[in-house]
Amino acid sequence: MLFRSPPSLRWIEVDFPDVIAFKEERLAREKPMCELQRVGLDLTDIARRKAFLAGVGAAAAKVLVLTEGLLIYLPPEQVARLASDLATIPSFRWWLMDISSPKLMKILEKRWGRSLAKGNAPFLFAPPESTQFFAPHGWKESEYRAMWDEANRLNRAEVPLAWLWNLLSRFQSPAKKEEGRRMSGMVVLERRT
Repeated sequence: MLFRSPPSLRWIEVDFPDVIAFKEERLAREKPMCELQRVGLDLTDIARRKAFLAGVGAAAAKVLVLTEGLLIYLPPEQVARLASDLATIPSFRWWLMDISSPKLMKILEKRWGRSLAKGNAPFLFAPPESTQFFAPHGWKESEYRAMWDEANRLNRAEVPLAWLWNLLSRFQSPAKKEEGRRMSGMVVLERRT
């Protein structure tokens, strides 16, 4: 099913200024299906980030923050600071993100480590405690979906011998199954009140 956003939905996209400029140029002829605002901002600039987040929070009653493909590139201290900054704004109710485990990060480093280092984009964040990392910063896990489970559900598991992996997982202990599920997932966090 295709998601159609209501025209009243306010969507704010934040990325580096050069990325936003590139998107603006490439998508200039496209008409958004909702109220769209693109903001060029380096989220590691703490003062500007806080000012931006405060403005968004003051203008909205309920906000879902979405960070896709971002956190893995930030050191844990920056992720913690971002989490705390988001949690201080009452209208920021939910946070949807992707998260990886240290085990997956090691696999990805072997495969893409050199390329990422050349591009000055190493993987830095894969908390061993998974979503519990966010608890001291004002967030609790509301829902977790394993990437592997979702890929299978949507018939998108294009990994060679995926069928064998699925078969073997049936014989794993519950703890091992959960460890496998937690290698990579999509999470909805809810702000603690």
